Amino acid sequence: MKIGTNLFGIGKYIANDPAAAAQQIKAAGFSSVEPMLLFFSRLPQQVRAMGKERVRMGLGKQKNSIWMDDDAAQYIALYRSVGLEVVSIQVFGFANKMIPDGILADTLVEFGNENRISQFVVSGKAASVEEAKQIIPSMNRIAKVLKENGMQFVYHNHEMEVQAHNGTTALDYIMENCPDMALELDVGWIQFAGEDPVKWMKKYQDRLVLLHLKDICDGANEENKSTCYRAIGEGCIPLDAIMQAARSSPIIEYGVMIDQDDANTDIFAESRRGVENIKAYCKE
Repeated sequence: MKIGTNLFGIGKYIANDPAAAAQQIKAAGFSSVEPMLLFFSRLPQQVRAMGKERVRMGLGKQKNSIWMDDDAAQYIALYRSVGLEVVSIQVFGFANKMIPDGILADTLVEFGNENRISQFVVSGKAASVEEAKQIIPSMNRIAKVLKENGMQFVYHNHEMEVQAHNGTTALDYIMENCPDMALELDVGWIQFAGEDPVKWMKKYQDRLVLLHLKDICDGANEENKSTCYRAIGEGCIPLDAIMQAARSSPIIEYGVMIDQDDANTDIFAESRRGVENIKAYCKE
């Protein structure tokens, strides 16, 4: 089975030597990577005038986890040169409306065509239906353009989207009102919210195209959120049932990815154990 990794968590540890990082990720047993991009070249002029490095430093702890778009092509080529595929990209800043819808849609199409990217992932972090309503028009406009160009706009959830408010959840509302939107389900955040990951996988199995595997300790909560991450298969998510449910979803060849935001020991060692644990479950 081919297993990828989201680069957001590992990015904190690999920024100084991209070539060595690509080799380390390949050695950990991964087949693909999913980076996060900030389309700096499309930001408003007053922001770009600050300079790319100043904008990058303004990202704080996230700065090493986010690529700038004008650097992305060389990094994608680097990862592909060692045998790691890049199929999906996470788009930074969507919820903050950093780039107007029309410009962003055209930018994603252009970038996808130039770099062979077929899926663009966004997170709205909508904590309620009211917050979801604010981003739905933008998502529908961009999803339509991407679909017309043979690409997909994909929503990535956190814990807040699956917590019910007045009988419904933001994620349900988004999926109901954005018919062209596909789903990248993060089962770790669903577990963190006290929900059943498998239930959500089955609920949207026809639109689930990317699966993020994150594992957490028993009793994970807001107070221990920064230290609750575990190697996949060594926390409390029901990995066996999750992998069985994944077989019923239209997950592409490179659609299963570890998304480990941090580690208590060595993130590469924990990532390697996660790959081994997933493959062990798949053999049973």
